[in-house]
Amino acid sequence: MIIISGDYNELIKIPDNAICRFINRNSSISVFISVPNQDRVRIEPVAAYDNIDQANNVMHWLADTLENKNSIIKFVMIGLLYSLVFNALFYIIGNYTNIIDNNYSVLNSMELITLMISTFILGPILEEYLFRGVIYNKIKEYKFNNPYLLASLVFTISHMDVLSMIYAFIFSYILLHFYDKYKTIKTPLIIHVSANLMTLFLPYLFRLNIIYIIGIFIISSFVLIFYLKDEYKTK
Repeated sequence: MIIISGDYNELIKIPDNAICRFINRNSSISVFISVPNQDRVRIEPVAAYDNIDQANNVMHWLADTLENKNSIIKFVMIGLLYSLVFNALFYIIGNYTNIIDNNYSVLNSMELITLMISTFILGPILEEYLFRGVIYNKIKEYKFNNPYLLASLVFTISHMDVLSMIYAFIFSYILLHFYDKYKTIKTPLIIHVSANLMTLFLPYLFRLNIIYIIGIFIISSFVLIFYLKDEYKTK
C-alpha cells in the first residue's frame, strides 16, 4: 500500500498498481485515482496508515513533484509569451510602417531540421552556459555596481540587428532574474528554448488578420505581465 495526500488534510490509501493522475487546483491538491475495475478510490482517514513519517514523506514528495511540474509549465509559458509578445509587437509596427520588414516564411523540412538543431538545442544551451553561466558570474566576481546591465549589454551585442538587440536586452534581464532566483542554469534554459520554439509558429500566426494579431498581442501581454509580476513578487 502507499499513501498520498489530498489537500494535506486527508490521506487516501490505494493499491500499488493503481494509476494516479495529480492535478493542482486552487493551491490544493486534487487526486484522481484510476484503479482496475473501480471508478474511484474512497478517501480514507489518516489513521489508515500506520507509519506517519512515511506518510509525511509521501506528502512532501507529492508536493515537490507538483511544484516542480507547475514551475516548468510556468517557465515554458513565460518563454512562449515573451517571444509572442515582442514578435507580435514588431509585426504590428511593421504592418503600419516601413520601419520593420515583416518577412515570416514557412520552412521546408531541411530548414526546419537545421533550425531545430541550431536555434532550439545548440543555441540556447551555448548561450545560457556562456552568458549566464560564465560571463555573468565573472562580472559578479569583479563586483560591478550593476552586473545585470553589463551582462545584458554583452548578450545584446552578440545579436546582429536592432530589433534582435532590443529583444535580447530585455530578455537577458528576465533570464538573469530566473537564474539568480532558482540558482540553476536549467531555469533560464527552459525559458530560452521555449521562446525560440515560438518562432516556429509565427509564420502561421501572422497569416491572421491584423485585428486578431493585435488582440493576441494585448491578451498575451497581460498574461506575461501576470506571470512576471508573480515571479518578481516572490523572491
